Amino acid sequence: SRSKVDGYRSPSQCMYRWLGMQLKFQGSGAWTRNEDGLLQMAVGKVGVSNWTEVQNLCGFSSRSKVDGYRSPSQCMYRWLGMQLKFQGSGAWTRNEDGLLQMAVGKVGVSNWTEVQNLCGFSSRSKVDG
Repeated sequence: SRSKVDGYRSPSQCMYRWLGMQLKFQGSGAWTRNEDGLLQMAVGKVGVSNWTEVQNLCGFSSRSKVDGYRSPSQCMYRWLGMQLKFQGSGAWTRNEDGLLQMAVGKVGVSNWTEVQNLCGFSSRSKVDG
C-alpha cells in the first residue's frame, strides 16, 4: 500500500527537488536569507543565462566571501527551486523525499513523469494508502 503523500508534484518539481538533494552533498549547507537575497539581486541584473556571472556578482566564487562557496550549478538550482515554490504544494516532506529517491532509483533521471507517477504525485488531490 502506498504511504500518505502530501499533494501534487509536477514532473519538473520532482526533477528539481532530486537535483537539489544531490547538490546538498556538495557542501556549503543550507542557503541563508542573505544568500537568497544576493541571488535574487544578481539574477535581476544579469538574468538566467550566465550562472557563472550570477555566482561572481553574489560573491560566491571565493570560499572566503559571504556565507560560503556556491557553484554556478548550485546558484541555478537554488533559483529554480525558489521559482517552483510559487507553484504551490508547499515544502517537501521527508516522506515525499523518500518516495522521490525510491522512484529515481527504479527508473532513473530520464523520465520524470514516471517518477511522478511512482511517487503518487500525479493527482492534485491528496493520496492516502
